[in-house]
Amino acid sequence: MHKATLALLLTMVIVLSLVGVATAGSIEIVVDGVSIGHNPYYLKTETPPYMEGGRTMVPIRAIAEALGFTVEWKTEGNLIILRGSNKEIVMNPNIKAATINGNKVTLDIPPKLKGSSTFIPLRFVSETLGYNVYYSNATKNRTGAAAEIFITSYNVLKDDEVTKIKTDSANFYQVPARNEKPAYLCLKAKGQTPSGIKIGDDLAMVLKAYGIPAEPSRNTSSYTSDWTGTLGYLSTFAPKGKSCYGYTLEITINKGYVKEIQFISPE
Repeated sequence: MHKATLALLLTMVIVLSLVGVATAGSIEIVVDGVSIGHNPYYLKTETPPYMEGGRTMVPIRAIAEALGFTVEWKTEGNLIILRGSNKEIVMNPNIKAATINGNKVTLDIPPKLKGSSTFIPLRFVSETLGYNVYYSNATKNRTGAAAEIFITSYNVLKDDEVTKIKTDSANFYQVPARNEKPAYLCLKAKGQTPSGIKIGDDLAMVLKAYGIPAEPSRNTSSYTSDWTGTLGYLSTFAPKGKSCYGYTLEITINKGYVKEIQFISPE
């Protein structure tokens, strides 16, 4: 086959695959609020998200209001203004520059007008507003979506970490289900998690490896060096009523040191 023809065919395959991922119904966005306890839900938008230049573009009003911010449109100067949580973000359609509390920043992709909605790169808005953004395609067979994007005020276990734990009999052993408690994996005395945490490590090492937990507090200043309790880290999840389900990593801390680590399946 001629090299030019082969290159054209490869290009067509890549483009078609990207089109499949970028179709309107293929992107689901799950939002979780800042309050203790989980109330995740699929974000509903009048105009669906779409992909552009490798970025997920979302209707700015829907995403900002879901995260507790107000959105104002000023015709004078053609300004989009987001306010909340001691922040003010000012943008213009089709301009890559924006300001955050008066400080200039540059966007990879500018806000875009599409129909009656203004779209903005999801990661810029979410992270600028102080949230975390996670991408997952692990649940596409369950939801029918080619991709799911999770926006949380805490750190989420990455898909590859979940996969490694589930298949890691060298470091974890299974505890069978009993009474109403499901079966779960428990870290062995000489084992370690994929992120390198072991029994006996201190709390600061856990927070450095896994970041802000979903429970019991999303304020890391709450965890003193002699803190006792159980940190809960969630995998990517999906709404189910007013709760979430997914894999959970529970790290029990006793007076500032790791005592036990359990990996619990939702099944």
